Amino acid sequence: MTFQFAGLYTKGITYKSGPAAPGVAVTIKPHGSGSLATIYTDRTKATTTSNPVATDSNGNLSFFADPGQYDFTALGGSFTDQVPPDPLEYPTPGVSSVDALTGNVLVPAITGGEVAESGTWTATPNKRHLIDATASTTGTILAATVDKTTYEFKVTAGGVTGTDGALTNPVTVNLTGQHLNTTGGPTSVTLATLNQLVRLEYDAGTGLFTVVNDSMALSQLDARYVRGSIANGTYVQPDVIAQAATGVAATDTANLAAAIAACPVNGWLHIRKGRYYLNAALVIPQSMKVTGAGVFQVTGSAATGIADLPFATPWLYGTVLVQQTAATNAITITGAGNRVDLSDFGIVFDTAIQFANTGHGIEYTPPAYASYFDNGLSVAQWNNIIVFGHDGNHYAYKLVNPMHCTLRTIRSIGGGILWVQANSSAIQYGNLVVEHPFGVLCSAGTADAYRMEAAGAGGTILNLMHFIRPQVNAENVTGNSHFSGSTQPTSSQALWRDVGTVHDVTLDNPDLENDNSGVTHPTTFGTGTYVRDGYLSKSWHRANKPYNLASPGTAHPTVATGAALGSGASASITNTANGSTDLAPLVSVTTGSSPGSANTNVCTVTFATSMAIVPAGVNLTPTYSPPPTTGQFWVVYFDANQVIIQCSGVLAANTTYQFFLNVVQ
Repeated sequence: MTFQFAGLYTKGITYKSGPAAPGVAVTIKPHGSGSLATIYTDRTKATTTSNPVATDSNGNLSFFADPGQYDFTALGGSFTDQVPPDPLEYPTPGVSSVDALTGNVLVPAITGGEVAESGTWTATPNKRHLIDATASTTGTILAATVDKTTYEFKVTAGGVTGTDGALTNPVTVNLTGQHLNTTGGPTSVTLATLNQLVRLEYDAGTGLFTVVNDSMALSQLDARYVRGSIANGTYVQPDVIAQAATGVAATDTANLAAAIAACPVNGWLHIRKGRYYLNAALVIPQSMKVTGAGVFQVTGSAATGIADLPFATPWLYGTVLVQQTAATNAITITGAGNRVDLSDFGIVFDTAIQFANTGHGIEYTPPAYASYFDNGLSVAQWNNIIVFGHDGNHYAYKLVNPMHCTLRTIRSIGGGILWVQANSSAIQYGNLVVEHPFGVLCSAGTADAYRMEAAGAGGTILNLMHFIRPQVNAENVTGNSHFSGSTQPTSSQALWRDVGTVHDVTLDNPDLENDNSGVTHPTTFGTGTYVRDGYLSKSWHRANKPYNLASPGTAHPTVATGAALGSGASASITNTANGSTDLAPLVSVTTGSSPGSANTNVCTVTFATSMAIVPAGVNLTPTYSPPPTTGQFWVVYFDANQVIIQCSGVLAANTTYQFFLNVVQ
């Protein structure tokens, strides 16, 4: 690689004993070479200097050389080190734009000098074109064929209007049918402000020009300039960029539908900042990624009295889809087993239908399969999405038969938050991680806040889902003018509801709060849902408390003998001052004449009332009168219904043992 500038190398040289080594000659050679390296006095490489190079009075070695690896010899020792590139270094045209030393993407150099332009002109490769836009002027780039060919344009003169330097005569540079940034993208570049500088680079592999530098004012940015990203030394950008929002539902809907259709399978569609009005659902029929430019909820001072709701129109900023058609989803995903990644946009149901007659925010119900449904959303990632204004019969997010997905920071204001349904006779579904979902339930209807459901007669199971800090606030906002159409949620709408066979669902630190006007909403956990800490309802109950546990002294668990006790054994729950409740039973077991082997069940204690939520733990305390002859008692298994106890040794025949169980809530 040819470098325009020399890199500066500095390093302190010391003796082996530690002190600095001033005035020591250091020999420098390109790595693996027997020849002396060329050393320069400064970065311009105008003047060379001697090699070896002497350290200064403080033992510091300093010199300029072409970037790369070098071998250093001094004081009878040697080492290899790297001379870094100059901060303003660019490779020459025709050379890869990825720095071989650092992996950084570098902008190609303009080495052909500058040329003044006005009127009608043809651009010259690898030159900076200084454009006089006093009068109308147009440039043309002839078809480029050489990889990394670079063009630079700067407006140096011209009349302006307004305060941001907007040109009276904007400059257009045509690309002769070649596209900018993406296949099907623009075929021209417009310079719209005085002193604006644009640099383009041609990629022979894709046949596209890329904007690698543009000093345009932010207020002038348009569809040609969309932020990309650097990944592993490669400039990454969307496959398709949707047309800008027009505010006209028919136009915006058609443009977004066309962008979805133009996006390849497993491709990336980007929707820029703006409010896109819809007159139909956006249908996504394939695996792809859809990103917005971010979504931001209206927030403000505590003086508004509203901390968790957007307290003023337009409710959401950023990339926002506004559904205007009644009883219609904003986004409908179709097909079987598609991966559709979604992030950084919002959905608003327009004021005419808000909270009253909407569809779901985002719904994925797969096609029918074997009398039920096929695979739904698969291995997808969702992040930073807000849905506002759906009615009380619909959900912000409805997923049927999802598998192996991660949902982060999904928000909901209106009806239900999240409905996950398994509906199949084929396999089990779920396997989700849902991180910090938040919603405000503020619309009456049939929707629960969170609904986990194993539906149909297919015998399917919804399982293996982990919720991290899920929250819902049920609120009555009917008196707030910014939420017209909302109706107070009813007591039949649960904060959380498990339906059917729902197993191995974990809630970490949930916050499920009841209505602020006194309406109590149920929380219905199945036996396979485990809640760790957190709070439920306005009264701040501990969420891991088994709510249907009977009062101490009234619930009498039962105990059954196990194989370890042998034939003729017996077992009982003893009434003592400690109580005989589910939470703290005193268990007595008596072995038979021929006890069984070690590590088999001693007994099974069954709670009088299913705790619904698995206890945090079970402690076993033997009375040791007598202790086991060998080994010790231990809890081998427990769930919301029972505790199973074993002994690691063989018990003595015809002997009674007692131990307390302390069930930790």
